[in-house]
Amino acid sequence: MIHIKLGPTRPAAEDDTMQRDYVGWSPELSPLQLFERNRGRWKFGARARQERYAAFSSTVTSTIVLVVEIDDFEDVGGGKSAIVGTVLEPGDPLYDGLISQPSLDQYRNPVTYVDDHPLDRPRTCGCGCGGVVTGARQFLPGHDQRAIHERIAEQWGNTMGFIRWFDAAYRQPAE
Repeated sequence: MIHIKLGPTRPAAEDDTMQRDYVGWSPELSPLQLFERNRGRWKFGARARQERYAAFSSTVTSTIVLVVEIDDFEDVGGGKSAIVGTVLEPGDPLYDGLISQPSLDQYRNPVTYVDDHPLDRPRTCGCGCGGVVTGARQFLPGHDQRAIHERIAEQWGNTMGFIRWFDAAYRQPAE
């Protein structure tokens, strides 16, 4: 899990490539606003791509204020990246287990990694094979394609059958 520490609200840099007017934590911000203001311009290590979640904590309250499921990262210039993901909400086990809890560490670096957080457990592969995936992965390598082709074969016989069905159902005739 990536742990990002947020200081109090302050103006963003004048050359901010994400065109934000301010960054940091404020109790007035909704979780989505907090994420949009603070998801980027971080120097992530190679390990970041192996992580499935990011927890953001406030240095003002020393508590976790935001939890995000990571979908990807985008380059925002200057060797820095921004998280692309989904803000978790009440009812999600990770959200419920982390929000308002003490910060995950007290290191000075604003971006750290937490090993083996009990709520960030391995899951089974999305294809249904029963294999275990970790980090941001949803499938074991190649299993996404296997799952797609198995379902195509089950419903349409083969890929060409699917293409014919799709074209008949969804393609607009050329005008």
